[in-house]
Amino acid sequence: MEYIKRNPYNCQIAYRDVRNKPLGKFPYQVHYCIEEPDKTLIVL
Repeated sequence: MEYIKRNPYNCQIAYRDVRNKPLGKFPYQVHYCIEEPDKTLIVL
């Protein structure tokens, strides 16, 4: 989660504005959106 906080735009877009970050254990991923203009992260 620290990586996402520091670099929210570095993860790939999976669908429309939903980004995902693979976790250390397969097959888990964190899916999140970035709300503009205040750059709020919404974890799905």
